[in-house]
Amino acid sequence: MQGELVDAAGGRWIFKVWDLGEGGVCVFTQTSIDNLDGSSIQLTIFDRFERIDHRMEARLAWQAQEGITYFLGLAFETPIESGLFYDRYLAPTKS
Repeated sequence: MQGELVDAAGGRWIFKVWDLGEGGVCVFTQTSIDNLDGSSIQLTIFDRFERIDHRMEARLAWQAQEGITYFLGLAFETPIESGLFYDRYLAPTKS
């Protein structure tokens, strides 16, 4: 999956999803993201199955750089509910 981040100043970054859960998401990009802080960020995830854009508010929880790749941990302002679009992307749990 991929998507877009938009900060309060209007800065935009395209990203790919590394990991996704009810409370947040880890994304990565190869575009430098130096000016993000803990303020609110608009996160849009493009769902290739439904062809719908899912928009959420998030806050930057952490960031790291590995080589030319930047990883961002984003915490959703409101956790997303089970049964929504992201369920199909999660690995099945073993019983």
